Formats: sequence, C-alpha cells, structure tokens
Amino acid sequence: MIHEEICTYEVCKLAKEKGFNVPTNYAYNDNCRKAMYMELCLNRNTKDSRSISAPTQSLLQRWLREEKGYYVYPYYDNNEFKWTYSIREKTGDMWILLVGETPNFDKYEEAMEAGLKFVLENLV
Repeated sequence: MIHEEICTYEVCKLAKEKGFNVPTNYAYNDNCRKAMYMELCLNRNTKDSRSISAPTQSLLQRWLREEKGYYVYPYYDNNEFKWTYSIREKTGDMWILLVGETPNFDKYEEAMEAGLKFVLENLV
C-alpha cells in the first residue's frame, strides 16, 4: 500500500526546535516515539506542549522551501544506482546549490529524510 511517509521523531523534534508549527494529522508524544493519528493536530508545537507535530516528508520539504528558503531535492544517481539528494538555497530569484555530494540511499524516502535532517541540523 502506498502512503505518505511521516518524518521520524528525531527530524520532527528538530523541526519543532526550528519553528515548524503547521497543523498535521499525526503527532509524536514525548513519552511515546510512535506517531499517533489525531483528527487535526493544531498548535502542537507550543513550548508547553509535550506533543510534537509529525508532518509528512513532503509537507516538511515544502515548509523548508517556502518559509526558510531551502530546497531538498532527492534524485536517482544513475552512476551509483542509488538515491541521493542535493540542497539548494534561494538567493533572490535563483536557487544556489549548497550541497551536491551526499551519501547514497536505497530508497527515495531515505534520501529525503537525510536531506531534511541535514538542513534542520546545519542550515536553519
């Protein structure tokens, strides 16, 4: 079954620290590291909240692009036959390549998660 990939607890916690506060349908409880379905997880990323919004990878990718100016771009490396990612930063009307040589991954979603984590840890 195909489904949207929810970001890992570690990435969601980093996103919360960096200001991510977009309504989601899933959240992590600080005591339980498994994303749980909520009807609508509104304002879960407040300082006093123990819940952490659990966005899909595509939602967090969009937030980083539109709110922070960083674009995570997973792509298939035909030379290595693996997935990798690049990171671009918006400067004026142009997207400048920041990171282009990354480890290789077996799946698109693994490359996306690694790219999102890299941006949150190093650039935002």
